[in-house]
Amino acid sequence: MNVAFSFLPIYCILLSYLSRTDWNIKNSRFFHLVSLLGFCLCAYLSIGSIFQGHPATLVDAMSFFALVIVSILCSLPWIVFLLGFHFEAGANWAINLKAMKVTKSYDHAEKAEKERDYSKARELYRQYLDKDPGDAEILRRLGELSVKEGKTEEGVQWLMKAIDQVDREEPMMILAFRTAELLVERTEQRREAVALLEKTRARMKHPAKVEHINRRIALIRDQAGR
Repeated sequence: MNVAFSFLPIYCILLSYLSRTDWNIKNSRFFHLVSLLGFCLCAYLSIGSIFQGHPATLVDAMSFFALVIVSILCSLPWIVFLLGFHFEAGANWAINLKAMKVTKSYDHAEKAEKERDYSKARELYRQYLDKDPGDAEILRRLGELSVKEGKTEEGVQWLMKAIDQVDREEPMMILAFRTAELLVERTEQRREAVALLEKTRARMKHPAKVEHINRRIALIRDQAGR
């Protein structure tokens, strides 16, 4: 056994001291990896100094266990720091992932709408909208709610606002078709319906969707000519 025996305990003491300082390096994941590699190297040197290539004796075994216990005790503050650091990072990642996956809920407003308490539903949707003015789903719901109340023109305005907030082609096209339908069937504003569909068509990149909108425009114009 030689001086190398003390490498691991000393190394652990240095790491534990670092965990108590304000040095930014201790928050580096790369440094955490380097510290682990350094730990393995010191452990190899310290354990090697015990056995030194000869058959293990009782004294060697006792020295080994003493080394393990002392090293654990010396590195305890560093271990606690690492666990806290990475647990917090993992928890934040999980929370953010959950937030991305969870779809917004409008339970209270939906309940009021099903109970035909439209004024309450509108108030609740407005509250949601105040928090997120660009939420296309809330705008759509306000539009459909207005239609249920017999306020078709107001509903159309809400739906048009919803269309402007949508980036994906499929829901954008569906909303445009719904709005055009209301314009034609409820208010007989065929020109406005065609203009809306042409505006939506200009935002489409997929040829099949462009063709689908073209057929809907042709149908509206055909109905107007009868």
